[in-house]
Amino acid sequence: MYIDTTDACSIICSVGNLLNIDRKEIMNVLCEENEEEKFREFLFENFNENMIDEILIHHLSRKIEGVNMVADLQTILLTDNAMSQYLLEKEIVFKKGINELALCFKGKVVDIDTCKSSIGVNKSRIKQRFCTNNEINFSDSMINGYVIGDVDKETTYHFLADAPEIITDLSYLLNDMSIKEDFRKISKFYIWSYKIPFKECKNICGTPYTFKDLINQISYYLPEMNRNHYIATNKLAIICESNLVNKHVPKWAEKYV
Repeated sequence: MYIDTTDACSIICSVGNLLNIDRKEIMNVLCEENEEEKFREFLFENFNENMIDEILIHHLSRKIEGVNMVADLQTILLTDNAMSQYLLEKEIVFKKGINELALCFKGKVVDIDTCKSSIGVNKSRIKQRFCTNNEINFSDSMINGYVIGDVDKETTYHFLADAPEIITDLSYLLNDMSIKEDFRKISKFYIWSYKIPFKECKNICGTPYTFKDLINQISYYLPEMNRNHYIATNKLAIICESNLVNKHVPKWAEKYV
């Protein structure tokens, strides 16, 4: 069982349906003084971790049309799939080394530190992204997503609709913007919402994401509806079509499609 965290309305409706109470009762709590604390108390009084054993992860991703593959970055770059085939067309190939992925461009291994890149590229972040030590590079060894699916007000998410981070990074690192521009022509952006067991979720820093974290996040978000939280799944096998709850193109991203 899970609380639908797609947006504020979904949370209120979901809590009402799960508790079999009128939504007006929930709104009354939100209208009280110290509404954040009151709503948190209300949720903890009526729910427990035995009732709510799953969570929705809202995964933002631009994918090649017709491809629903969801995987960690290393799998995407090292196996035969639509993304790696696209990169191959751009003469980009990755090979797994002892501690990092080796980037090859036009038949030559790229030295990230010395290659001529576009101004402003964050080479240290890119090097960490290609690190194969999962303890160091936790975020790219998992499937990442957000607790709250309402990202319309979050301008920091808009760059994800333009292109996947790896595509943008490669475009600037290799000083070839066609990598990004051509990818947009064959892909489409969605928010993918997956139902995941709590035991398979972690905070982006690697600590377990718990039922208490969820309740705190919902009560923190709902009064002002402008806060979110980034988490990751612990096991990739659980991300599949069978636990896909919804996918949609948010209104703010329609111009990117």
